Amino acid sequence: PQGVIKDSQNLTSQLYNADSSFYITSGTTVANQIAISALYNHNDNVLIDKNCHQSIHFFCQSLGIHPEYLCSDLSTEDQQIKAWSINQLTKKALCKESTGKGYDLIILTAQSYEGLIYDIPATLFHLLNSGISTRKFFIDEAWGSLNYFNEKTRFVIQ
Repeated sequence: PQGVIKDSQNLTSQLYNADSSFYITSGTTVANQIAISALYNHNDNVLIDKNCHQSIHFFCQSLGIHPEYLCSDLSTEDQQIKAWSINQLTKKALCKESTGKGYDLIILTAQSYEGLIYDIPATLFHLLNSGISTRKFFIDEAWGSLNYFNEKTRFVIQ
């Protein structure tokens, strides 16, 4: 891209503290397919957050991926909102490491449909400092990065 689109992508990268940002005009499903295709190699060990956008699960299935799943272990009192804890994620990743081969790719949800937001930078920092060998992460933003910018829809899990 050039001009205003390039400038906009640069501003978006700065906003999210990312190395780069790319716009995909085909929607969430195609964007997820592009990202997973770039990160996945045949027979990789993959961990997928069970709460990711359905397109991730469908595309992984179409590729023949047999993932392990990260399931929610936290919930609100009324069971309406569920989340995974950093402790459960770390334990699962370290357990996989202990088998001699860790996860090649970890796919996590950045925020839930309900607006619950995970502290992804802190989560990745914690995982990497715990000694896991994984270096490929896909962060699913399908449920709306807009939640980061509205205090009424934002609830951060740390």
